Amino acid sequence: MAVERWSDFQHSPDGNGAETKQPSAIWTTPPTPNQWPDMSHPTQWSHQYYQPRYRMDLPRFNGDDFKSWLSKFEQYLEIENVPEEYKPKVAMFCFEGLALYWHQFYANSVGGMGNLRWQPYLVALKERFGSSEFADPLFDLARLRHTGTVKQFYDEFMASLNVVGLPETMALSIFLANLRDEVLSQLRIHKPKSLVQPAEMSIFIETNL
Repeated sequence: MAVERWSDFQHSPDGNGAETKQPSAIWTTPPTPNQWPDMSHPTQWSHQYYQPRYRMDLPRFNGDDFKSWLSKFEQYLEIENVPEEYKPKVAMFCFEGLALYWHQFYANSVGGMGNLRWQPYLVALKERFGSSEFADPLFDLARLRHTGTVKQFYDEFMASLNVVGLPETMALSIFLANLRDEVLSQLRIHKPKSLVQPAEMSIFIETNL
């Protein structure tokens, strides 16, 4: 049965000189249901953990850029097939600073770690750190403007698009419409068909203006 002790941690500074702990990630075979500690005994999870499949670092989160962190964390949960009841506890090992303080407060408010449930926990987490970011992601995407470099605009656009999930043809139209006129006028000649093409072409055009 591939279950290790929680005492097997790697230490890393949290930016304030203190040390944080996270699993050492000796990852071998996919977990199966009987490899997980029995959640009917809340103390067991603090002594044992599952063996993940890959050598992947948990994405760190200190309270900033919640959307980016959540996207990475959800991918992690999916790849590692983390059971629903374990998600809040795995999330805790991502947290530092304000995020960790919030987690401790929330856990205490529901009666301890054994009472954490992922969906209510995720709702509370979004309300605390992502309320403004998730208010209207499509509106945020549509109002982006090309004011700096093309690369900066493209990076911001793709970050917002990741949350909205529009079809590429619609996303391409919004991207082109929000480019500066001097770049767009030359880009139209090439009739780009994907988001990658106008980004590369626009950077080239920008350097030759």
